[in-house]
Amino acid sequence: MMANFGEIINRETPVLICFYKDELSEKDMKTISDVAYILKNKVYIVRIDITKNKPLAENLGITQTPIFSIYHKGELRCEHQNDIEAIELMKLLQQYII
Repeated sequence: MMANFGEIINRETPVLICFYKDELSEKDMKTISDVAYILKNKVYIVRIDITKNKPLAENLGITQTPIFSIYHKGELRCEHQNDIEAIELMKLLQQYII
């Protein structure tokens, strides 16, 4: 995953990454689904289980989940730990949508 991570975050479109452990909660799944439905092809969404991607999680300093990270053109633009409403996440993403 680490080799692909650079490719994933180096996109022109914003990238929303949800880091989780073992399983996403229903609330987090709904948040991601809502964002994906409303923003459709404007945002690239990835879910990463840190228990299956330990080297990546360690490299990024991620120990607790969920963490919602927004990357744009290879740079971390915003990070939110714990639950967040879809509307708030979409507001954060809007500023990077071309």
